Amino acid sequence: MKEHERTDGGLCSRLESVSFYKYQEHTPQNFSWDIPLLHHRSPDPMSYLSLFVIVGCFLLRELWYQYSSYFSRDPVCKAPRRLHNAEQCRALLRKSTLSQRALPSQRLVAAFGIDNAFTTADPIWHAKFVHDAREKIRITDTRHWKALVDAASDLITDRLCKLYPTGSGSIHLVPFIQVLVFTIVIRQFFPAVAVPSEEEVKTITSLINSLWLTSKQEHDQLSSAAISEFENRKIELSNAIHKLFGAPAEGRDNPLNILIPAYETLWRIVLRTFLEIRFRSTVHSDLKPIFQLFMENPSHLTFELSHYSSGISIKHLVNESLCLYPPTRRIYRQMGMDDGAPEERLGVDVEALQRHESIWGNNALEWDPRRWADKIKTNEGFMPFGMGKFECSAKGSFGPLMVGVLVGSLVLGFSDKDGVGWEVADEVEREGPEEIFGGAGVPLEGGREAYVGLWLVRVVA
Repeated sequence: MKEHERTDGGLCSRLESVSFYKYQEHTPQNFSWDIPLLHHRSPDPMSYLSLFVIVGCFLLRELWYQYSSYFSRDPVCKAPRRLHNAEQCRALLRKSTLSQRALPSQRLVAAFGIDNAFTTADPIWHAKFVHDAREKIRITDTRHWKALVDAASDLITDRLCKLYPTGSGSIHLVPFIQVLVFTIVIRQFFPAVAVPSEEEVKTITSLINSLWLTSKQEHDQLSSAAISEFENRKIELSNAIHKLFGAPAEGRDNPLNILIPAYETLWRIVLRTFLEIRFRSTVHSDLKPIFQLFMENPSHLTFELSHYSSGISIKHLVNESLCLYPPTRRIYRQMGMDDGAPEERLGVDVEALQRHESIWGNNALEWDPRRWADKIKTNEGFMPFGMGKFECSAKGSFGPLMVGVLVGSLVLGFSDKDGVGWEVADEVEREGPEEIFGGAGVPLEGGREAYVGLWLVRVVA
């Protein structure tokens, strides 16, 4: 969204004052504003030249300032200071203000034109956005969950049917999961919108990923060609969103206001949970029956129902993934905005907190859902949905159940049956799960591009 359209007066006025003082700071004290042209005196060539130079300097200064702050309207240049102490992290999140939360997210405004609860410092708009989001995820009828299960399962079945005539085949895993998650997010949050084609979704998700990665880079690391490409991709994404939704991709009506947080927080945890269960877990055979029961009747009861021998439930599986692979690895706050503190950016290192041996034991880096069956104490460092006044609305039940639905559709869709199995392979010719993912006790890589080269290969006995 453009700066002049924002209503968060505190944040924008601060940015404007930064710009103003930059001009004022660099104006010589003995500079005279007595320009002949402004007093109707007879001009001479030097007067015109003086005016031209002064105006040119101001324009160049403004262009430099706009360019240097393009990706991050942020007066702080230092790297964020990460917090790893649970008590300090919880204290920071409890007392955070909207402005402290909004400024670190301005790169997403530049990339996607969004204006949502994560980017605004306007308390009225924030309250309305949160209220509307909670209404969209308030599911009281189990038939609604069943409809999402059927939609996810049908998408996977349709994709697999394209492989069967050849007897063998492969699926590019990351793009496929992105299509699955994005499509189900559309059905949940925009039920009136026609289900997009696989190619449309691939285009949108690819553009989102590219813009997201570029927005995290400092401006001085980008060439003019990279900035031009960034702008072109923004236009492409805007056109694709407008075509799909019939709404412009900017401001408070931007569909990406909902799509970005919902899709981005889901697809990576769905990917890693599926990989852990299907290709790394030692209890995989015990999990299929509880997934079958849950997918046939998705509800809080079946979500929490434990397997009779392992004692593991789908809730345990999801909690373990939320712990080891939190959807938001860092939570940033900009200090010095409205609290009188020195200007400094702090980062709550959620991933480090949720892998700390003092809380999670010696196997903290191992994906082990059985720890949840043992009713371990988790309140100190478990905050995958944040905490405090800005805690994610999906924390209660919607987020975990949605992960369960999406992972369940993948686990059952790619299970071995009728002499057909599935193996995982990558583009650099590593063989077997251990060589691709690492041995026991080594968590999966957390980067968004860590597994873009993975393929699921259909193997016929």
